[in-house]
Amino acid sequence: MFNFFKNKQHKPEENDAFGQPTLQDSLTKRDLLGENTQRTEWSFIQKPREKDMLDNSPLSKPGKSESCGALDPDRKRLLTIIENLEQQNKQYQQNLEAQRFDYEKAMSKLKKYKEDKKKLTEKIKTLQHQNTTLLIALKDRDIALQQQQTAKDEGIQKPASPVENHDEQTLEVEAIPGSDLKVPQNNLKKLQADLQDVWGYLFEFSKGDTLSIDSKPSRADEILDPTIQQFTSHLLHECSKADLMNLDALEINLWECPLLTNQGIIYLGSLLSKKLQNLQRLELRFSGCSQITDDGIQGLGQHICKNLPALNHLALSFRGCPNLSDVGAKNLGVHISVNLRALQTLEFTFDDCSLISDEGVTSLSPYFAKFAKTLQKLSLSFSSCAEISDSGLVYFAASLSKTLKALQDLSLDFSSCNKLTNDGLHALTSSLSRNLRNLKSLNLNFNECPLISDLESLTFKNLSQLTLKFDKSQIGDRPIRNLAVSLGKTFLSLNRLELQFNDCEKLSDEGVNDIGVYLSNHLKDLKSLILRFNNTQVYGKGVNGIGAYLGINLKNLERLELSFNHTKISDAGLAALGVSISQNFKKLHHLKLNLRSCSNISDKGLNEFGTFICSNLQSLPSLSLDTRWCPKISDEGSDTFKRSIRTNLHNLQHFKFDWLKY
Repeated sequence: MFNFFKNKQHKPEENDAFGQPTLQDSLTKRDLLGENTQRTEWSFIQKPREKDMLDNSPLSKPGKSESCGALDPDRKRLLTIIENLEQQNKQYQQNLEAQRFDYEKAMSKLKKYKEDKKKLTEKIKTLQHQNTTLLIALKDRDIALQQQQTAKDEGIQKPASPVENHDEQTLEVEAIPGSDLKVPQNNLKKLQADLQDVWGYLFEFSKGDTLSIDSKPSRADEILDPTIQQFTSHLLHECSKADLMNLDALEINLWECPLLTNQGIIYLGSLLSKKLQNLQRLELRFSGCSQITDDGIQGLGQHICKNLPALNHLALSFRGCPNLSDVGAKNLGVHISVNLRALQTLEFTFDDCSLISDEGVTSLSPYFAKFAKTLQKLSLSFSSCAEISDSGLVYFAASLSKTLKALQDLSLDFSSCNKLTNDGLHALTSSLSRNLRNLKSLNLNFNECPLISDLESLTFKNLSQLTLKFDKSQIGDRPIRNLAVSLGKTFLSLNRLELQFNDCEKLSDEGVNDIGVYLSNHLKDLKSLILRFNNTQVYGKGVNGIGAYLGINLKNLERLELSFNHTKISDAGLAALGVSISQNFKKLHHLKLNLRSCSNISDKGLNEFGTFICSNLQSLPSLSLDTRWCPKISDEGSDTFKRSIRTNLHNLQHFKFDWLKY
C-alpha cells in the first residue's frame, strides 16, 4: 500500500499539492515492521527545485481549478504595487529632506533678521540720544553767543555758558552768568517751548502756568534710566538759564514705562530736590512702571523729604506697580514724617498693588501724627488691594481720627477690596464722625465691595461736601432711607452732595423716592446735587419723587446731575421730571441728565421734556442730555428736540446732546 525509499535522493511517487513531503516520508521501518526490527529512521526527501515543484504541482495539470491559476498575475500586480510604493516613499523622503533643508535655511534667516533688527533698534536709540545731546549743545551755543553779543553791545564782557556733564549722576548745574539781566515775563512758556523742541518725541509739556510733563504712552518703552537722567539734567539746565530755579510747582507723570527702574526714579528725586529747593508743590506719578520696588520708593522718599523743607503739597502715585509691598508704604511714611513739617496736602495712590495688605495700611497712619497741626487735605487710594480686610481698616480709622483732628478734606478709596464688610465700614464712619469735627469735605469710595450691604448713620455736622460711591454693592432701599434720614438731620451745612449707587440690584423706586423726600425737607442750602442710579430697579416713581420733592425747598440749587442709564423710566416720568425742574430750579446753571439705554423713552417724552425746559429755564447756560441707544427715539424726534433747545434757550453757552441709533 505504501512505497518506501531508504535512499535520500529517491523521489516519492507522489507529493502533496505544493511539492512538500507526505506523511509517509516521516514513517520509520520500526513503525511498520514492529519492535524487533532494527531502528532505521527514514530521512525527509530533499525539497524539489522550484521548476520541478511547479511541474509536479496539481496546479500545472489540466483539469484542476482555474481560479488558482490566477495567482501569477496577482503576484506580479502586487510586486508592481510594492515597487510603486517604494518609489513613492523614496520620493517622499527626498521631498521631506528638501523641506527640512528649506526650514533650517528660513530659520537661519529669521534669526539673522532678529539680530539685525536688535542692532538697528539699538543704533536708532543711540542716534536719538546723540541727536538730543546735539540739540542741547546747539541751543547752549546759541544762547551763549546771544549773551556775548548782548554783553558786547553793552560794553560788558560776559563769560561763556558752562557745559554740563550729562553722564555723571552727581551732576552740578551752575547758573548762567548774567542772570541779573531782566528776565522776560514769559520765561515759563519759553522753557516749555524749548523742552518741546528737544524732548517732544517722548514727552508732552503743558502750556499753562504750572510746569507739567507727561510721557507719551506710544513711546513708553523708550524711556529708560539714562533717558530720565539726561532729561532731568537738561530740565534743570534750562530752568537755570530761564531764571526758574525758584520754581514752586512741578508735575511729572510717567505712564506705563516698563523699562524704568529704581535707579531712574531715585536719580530724578535726588536731582530735583537738590536743585529746586524752593518747590512748594510736587506731584510725581509712576503708574504702571512694573520694575519699581520698595527700594525705589524708599530712595525717592528719602531724597524728596530731606531736601525740600518748603514743600506743602506732595502727591505720589504708584498705581499698577505690582512689586510694591507693605515695606515700601511704611518706609515712605517714615521719611515724610521726619522732615516735611510744613505739609498741608498729601496724596498717596497704591491702586492695584496686590502685595499691600492690612500691615501697609496700618503702618502709614501713625506717621500722620507729625502733621496734626498742619495737614488739611489727605487722599489715600488702595483700590484693588485685595488683601486689605476689616481689621486693617478699623485700626487705620482709629489711628487716623485721633491724630489728624485739624483735617478738613479727606478722600479714601477702598474700591474692589473684596474682604471689606459692614463692620469695617461702620467702624470707619463712626470713628471719623466722632473725632474729625473740623472736616469740611469727605469722599468715600467703596465701589465693587460685594460684602457691604448697610450704611450706618453719619453725623458730620460741619460737613459741606459729601461724596459716597457704592457701585455693585448689596445696598437696598432700607439702607438708602437711613442714609437719607441721616443726611437730612445732621448735614445742615451741606452745599454739595454726590451719591452713586450704580448696579445695585436691590435698589428700587422706594429708596430713590426717600432721597428726594428727606433731602428737600432739610438741605435748603444745597447748591450742587449729583445722583447716579444706573442699572437699578428704578421705573418711574423714584424719578418723579426726585423731581417733585427736591423742587419744593431746594430753591438755591445751581448744579443738578441725574443719571438713570439702563432703567425703566418712561415718557411720563421724564415729562414729570421736566415739569419739576423747570418750575422750581430757577437758579440752575448746569443741568445734566443721562438716560442711556432706557427702552421706554420715546420721541414723545423727549420733546415734552424739552418743551418744559424751554418754557421756564430760558436763562439756563449749560445743558447736557445723553439718550444714546434708546430704541424708541428716532432721527426726527432728536432733530426736533435740538431745534427747540437752540431756538428758545438764548443764553445757552454749552449744549451737548448725545444720541445714537439703537
